[in-house]
Amino acid sequence: MHVIKQTTLLLIALIGLISACRQNDTVGSTNLLNKRWRLIESRLADGSLVPLGQSINTVVFDRSGEYINELNGRRFTCCLPNHFEQVGNLLLLSYKPGGYQSPECAYIDCVGFPPERLIQHIDVLSAKTLILSVRGSSTRSVYQAD
Repeated sequence: MHVIKQTTLLLIALIGLISACRQNDTVGSTNLLNKRWRLIESRLADGSLVPLGQSINTVVFDRSGEYINELNGRRFTCCLPNHFEQVGNLLLLSYKPGGYQSPECAYIDCVGFPPERLIQHIDVLSAKTLILSVRGSSTRSVYQAD
């Protein structure tokens, strides 16, 4: 009877451990999101490419909840969200006062920006790929882990 009890407890612990490990790899897992992502392409619903030009080319989702935009390796924050919260497959981007501001922000008028909250849908999240679609827009952005 004692052996059966120990075996049952060991089996329950093993199932709990496997379940916890699987949760870290699911779509929407914050652990997968927390890294630097390089924008590799944006497409409209009709499949046409959106020119990347001078757009933000890297984003960082920091473990602290800070959302960082980088342009050509430099941190850029003017008129942009600086905080994120992940709720399932939704990514809520918002502006919180008191965060880092790029020096050039002093010369930019952000009237009406940043938007109070920008909602993005996480279409794909894996260790190497992040695909986001902006809610209310047909644009999809594809990122690779940097």
